[in-house]
Amino acid sequence: MHQGSCHCGAVKMKLPSTPSVATSCNCSLCRRVGGPWAYFEFGTVEIEGHPENTTEYIQGDKTLRTIRCRTCGCVTHWEPMEPTPGAKHGVHLGNFEPGLVASVRVRKFDGADSWKFLDEPNGSDHSSKANQDRFLSYLRHYESKDLGQIAEMFSEDITLRDWKMCVTGKSAALAETKANFDAAQSIQIQPLHLYEASGSVAGELRILVDGNVELFVVDVVDFDDDGKIKAIRAFLGRGDE
Repeated sequence: MHQGSCHCGAVKMKLPSTPSVATSCNCSLCRRVGGPWAYFEFGTVEIEGHPENTTEYIQGDKTLRTIRCRTCGCVTHWEPMEPTPGAKHGVHLGNFEPGLVASVRVRKFDGADSWKFLDEPNGSDHSSKANQDRFLSYLRHYESKDLGQIAEMFSEDITLRDWKMCVTGKSAALAETKANFDAAQSIQIQPLHLYEASGSVAGELRILVDGNVELFVVDVVDFDDDGKIKAIRAFLGRGDE
């Protein structure tokens, strides 16, 4: 999965999954320390060097502590003072590779005043943003080999094509997907770049199979009017090569 660190490397973090959405906040603290922030269930982010190499800042209602490296000063994450079921970790994505940040949808949050998102989509933009989120959800389900969730996303007449095969129909597409899952012990997917058009999302992906087989793939995913995936075309090789 994605690994990042503060500038000096004394604090290292490993994310449990690829985030689909992050937040850029303008509150009095976030506008000073930057972002964007991605959120994960508390305890699922692996953090090395904390608390021995970190210091904390606690403000306001004293429900959260903001953590930074005591050597280089980079803010790495925030965590709840008293974790409860469902509590979240906030992770500063500026400590990760630029490709991860570029692949994530960043929403603008007005933490300084209204406590609302400032980029509520509407019209055609809503469809585009929703399809990008669906694309990233598909990648997360593929990465975790969750065939049930993928089945929910496929339309009945989906066409699935890559550099080795082409099948049509939900049952055939799921069978090919299951065959890929059965052939791999682990699958890690890193979105490098995303591109959007009407009803479609294309992504340049770095895929690591079983920890040692590296593939660069371009996935083009088409969505129907109900938000279901109606076609997937996968091409081997990066779009800039």
